Amino acid sequence: MIEELLGPRANVDRRGLAFKAVAGLAGGAIGWLPVELASHGHSLTEVQTNWTLFTGFAAMALMAGMIGGMIVAAEDQSFEFTPAIQRGFLRGFLICLAIALPETYYSNRLFSSILSAGGWTANHPGSEAYLVVGRIVGWSFMGVMLGAGVGIASLALQNLIKGAIGGLIGGFVGGLIFDLVGSLSQTGLLSRLIGFAVIGLAIGFFIGLVQELTKAAWLTVEAGRLKGRQYRLEGTTIGIGRAEENPIGLFGDSAVQARHALIEHQSSSYVLRNMAVQAGSFVNGNRVETVALI
Repeated sequence: MIEELLGPRANVDRRGLAFKAVAGLAGGAIGWLPVELASHGHSLTEVQTNWTLFTGFAAMALMAGMIGGMIVAAEDQSFEFTPAIQRGFLRGFLICLAIALPETYYSNRLFSSILSAGGWTANHPGSEAYLVVGRIVGWSFMGVMLGAGVGIASLALQNLIKGAIGGLIGGFVGGLIFDLVGSLSQTGLLSRLIGFAVIGLAIGFFIGLVQELTKAAWLTVEAGRLKGRQYRLEGTTIGIGRAEENPIGLFGDSAVQARHALIEHQSSSYVLRNMAVQAGSFVNGNRVETVALI
């Protein structure tokens, strides 16, 4: 059972935020491993060989792919590894991995330029302040691109901007605390682990938060195994039903047909159309065929 469509007012889906934040954290923590293997034993002032540059780019791309894949998969708010979640993860992983290749190049260029301005050269450390600023700028750029990738992977164009804004905030937070953690732990290993985990968490959380604060309408499941789950209404036609291709997928509910109903966005209103001939669709207890929701 789904409650009537709600209009634009503050109603943040805390469950969805938690899933995205934890998924981003897990993606960052898992993605830390290849980055650590590629960067272990190397310092900022060391001259990079072609091999270290290649492995560094590949490792950062894998890390970005893991964060993006996990956040997109978390959209379904389920611990079950369903085919839909597998497809979401793969889509997010591949899109964010592809975006991470040019993103890593340009963020490294920004980082290196700022370090050079602060007196950092081969075998000669420079200003710590420039290091922190360079880290924040580089990670913020990474967050923007990664967040945009998550938005693209959600298959809703408006989420590209929302994702980029959320990623910017997440990248800024991650870059800001990176060197702080390093100074407290006295080890780059722990700093990178916590830093990547936090940037994943922050990107997941802030992408979700921006999406929640800017959503115009949504549906909330009021009964059944998905009780409490919220669905943002995005696009012009939103399918409701048990089939996986529905944006509002009510899986495991025998009372719901594979393609039960459609919600159409018309100008400033939403219209529900019944597609379940036998079971029917109900709004506020009344069976309907076509009804304006707001």
